[in-house]
Amino acid sequence: MASIDASNWRSPAAVRVYRLAAKQGHADAQHNLAVCLRNGYGGVVRDPVEAMRLFRLAAEQGFADSQNNLGNCFNAGEGVARDKVEAVRMYRLAAAQGHMEAQFNLAVCLTFGGEGVAKDLVEAMRFYRLAADQGHVGAQHGIANGLRFGDGVLRDPAEAVLYFRMAVAQGDHDA
Repeated sequence: MASIDASNWRSPAAVRVYRLAAKQGHADAQHNLAVCLRNGYGGVVRDPVEAMRLFRLAAEQGFADSQNNLGNCFNAGEGVARDKVEAVRMYRLAAAQGHMEAQFNLAVCLTFGGEGVAKDLVEAMRFYRLAADQGHVGAQHGIANGLRFGDGVLRDPAEAVLYFRMAVAQGDHDA
């Protein structure tokens, strides 16, 4: 079997290993194979429908990365009909496990609402803060704006500046 590390996880050899392990029900392999199929990595033909199926299998096992990616698929209508409510449900499952990207994605959905999702700035700011405190640059910008204007949180310009500085330190030139 091929040795898979951070430098070759998208290679054709890695895809072969993922296929074998995914058939045996390994959530991480199902997830990695889904990512390859979604993006055409490892020499595979893009197949968003099969990627969606594999994300579902891994998500059902509680794999937070797949829950987040499944949310992204529902949010974009990629490999499945667009469904913001289901996207939010998936983001919530992953966010409850501390998944930084899912916390940010959930915050964005709650900030704008729509398509069956209620706008909830208080809840959005809670998730922006959770992701920001883990280092998510977009979330740092999001909570900073909330604190700057008092949207969903008490207005606190001094704390807003702290989060804006964190975002700038990570290269967010709009902060």
